[in-house]
Amino acid sequence: MGNEVKNTSFGPGSLDNQENKQSSHTAFGFNALNMSEEGLHQTAFGKSALKYATTNSNTVFGTESGISITTGKRNTILGNNSDISKEDGLAQLVIGYGAKSHGDYTAVLGGFNKEENSSDQTALKAIIPSVDNYTNLGSSDYRYKELFVNKLNNGVVY
Repeated sequence: MGNEVKNTSFGPGSLDNQENKQSSHTAFGFNALNMSEEGLHQTAFGKSALKYATTNSNTVFGTESGISITTGKRNTILGNNSDISKEDGLAQLVIGYGAKSHGDYTAVLGGFNKEENSSDQTALKAIIPSVDNYTNLGSSDYRYKELFVNKLNNGVVY
């Protein structure tokens, strides 16, 4: 059990520069986790996913997703061409085609295009909480276009 290889890769260039053979990486796709010389427990699915990541505990699904991550940790990205806010970002959750995070310890849902009638529309139109009367939406820097609330003024749009 001590010295077995704990990495899994499939695709040309995936885990090419891996030196730590017990790092528990999973890489599927051309150049996925290509520059990961060290680090632990990273998962990359998609062409060039996490290509430059050299650190720990990132999970990325999508072509060229997480491409800017080098030393960031505990990030989760789902969607082609989606990324975190900076190369050393921490605990950022990004979901949606082309979505980009706004900073550490934040979640972004939805894509890049906010034009409703665009043929390449990918931004979300609704976010629904998993638990009733618990989740906060927005911040002082990032506001939602419309807010529908059940118990404020009988559901009027604000």
